Order: sequence, then C-alpha cells, then structure tokens
Amino acid sequence: LIESKAAASHVKKIHATLSAIFKFAIKNEYMKENPAAIVGNVDLKEEKTVNYWTLDEFKAFIKHVDDDLYYTLFMTLYYSGMRKGELLALTWADIDFNNHIININKTDYYRKITTTKTTSSTRKVLMPKFTMDLLAKLKLAQSVVYQSEPKMNYVVFGEFYERISTTTLDRRFEKY
Repeated sequence: LIESKAAASHVKKIHATLSAIFKFAIKNEYMKENPAAIVGNVDLKEEKTVNYWTLDEFKAFIKHVDDDLYYTLFMTLYYSGMRKGELLALTWADIDFNNHIININKTDYYRKITTTKTTSSTRKVLMPKFTMDLLAKLKLAQSVVYQSEPKMNYVVFGEFYERISTTTLDRRFEKY
C-alpha cells in the first residue's frame, strides 16, 4: 500500500480498518495476534500541492462552455477562487454589484447550507467588472423567468432556493 502512491489518509484508513478487523478476530479467538498492530501505525507525510489552472488553460476550457448559466458559473468560480460548495451556496444578497464584491460566508455541504468553517474562511472577494456583468445578466435572465426580480435569498446558480447539485456541476465540468 505504501508503494501504491495512494493518499496518506487513504492508507491510514485502510490500516485502521484492518486493525479493527484483526481485533475482532482476536476477541472471537480466530487469531492470536494483530498483524496491523505488529506493523505499527502508518506514518506517511502527505504532500500538499495546489492544483490550479493558468489563465491560458482556463481560456482553453471556457471557450467550450456554450450555456450562459454555466459560462457565468465557471467564470465566477475561476476569478473568485471559491470552492464549489461556496459558489453553490451564493445568494443574491452575497453579490455587491456597486462595489464588485462577492461575500463568501457559507457553503453547500452535502446539500445543506452551513456557515464557512472558520471566521477566517468568511471573506470578501473583489471581482473583475466583466464577471460582475455576467452575474448581472444572469440576474436579469432570472427576472424574466421569475416574472420579477429574484429575491435576495434566492440562489445565484439554480432556481429560487434550489441549488445546482455538485454532481451536476461535476458532469458539466467533464462535458466541457
């Protein structure tokens, strides 16, 4: 397992599970020793890397996005640096069109909206004008669908209170 180049956290989970199985076997007298305990704890250091796109890589991707909603979504995601859950939890109240700022203060975590992990995760992101223009255009399009301006607590990426799911977002990402 160690040579498999699996993530350190994954290897540790497998070790813990095996150890629990062997403890059960010893308790029920199927075995006398726990091989996982003999080997000891797995002490792997996980290398932290940041995976990001260059502007050229993003431009190569975004030119294939042919849906206005997803075009705006991916532009907002790229230029804000938000996590997917933070993006999906955005409401119109979080968008400050006058100052070109997006307030990030909550996240979509397994289809439930929660506040960000820590107060340091709550942040305001200054956005480029062209991205804010795309968001304004999206809001206008939603106004036509809703036959009135979207309420401040409506989600930006979805319909009314119903957010786009992370699986739908992932499928669209793979498509483009």
